[in-house]
Amino acid sequence: MRAVALVVIAALLPACKNPEPVTANTPDVAAPALELKDLQGKWKVTSSSGDLGKGQAFREMVGEVLVVAGDRLSVPDHAVSASGAPVTLQMTKKITLLPGTSPQALNLDQTPDAQGWSRVGVVAVAGDVMTLSVIFPQLPRPTDLTPVADGREVVTLERVK
Repeated sequence: MRAVALVVIAALLPACKNPEPVTANTPDVAAPALELKDLQGKWKVTSSSGDLGKGQAFREMVGEVLVVAGDRLSVPDHAVSASGAPVTLQMTKKITLLPGTSPQALNLDQTPDAQGWSRVGVVAVAGDVMTLSVIFPQLPRPTDLTPVADGREVVTLERVK
């Protein structure tokens, strides 16, 4: 009886195989690839979610306007001058879109002209709304735009017209 049950299970096992999930590491022909031209312009940060204190680079930028020009993301950096007066500087991040991924994988890399942070993640644009899911580069890249308590930050931006 036990041998018969094992034979039946062995025969049915291949039919029960789960399909491969679509992640940022697997191509998805149904989703159109984003290009840098799709990201160009001014974007206002409308929300940021994630674990507080775990590298949420955009949390303090809610309400701020970011600019994408070419392959550069310009973000405000509020600082204090040597005299103690508040100043706003612009930090620049290099945007790299990785082909063949869905959602579209991207890297935001620190450039030599700025101190601060780099992030890896995924991005989607629907009309005038951009959604990013980003995390520190040493951690696994997010594969979707869902807020999860794993250190990622999910950011919503609206195009400024």
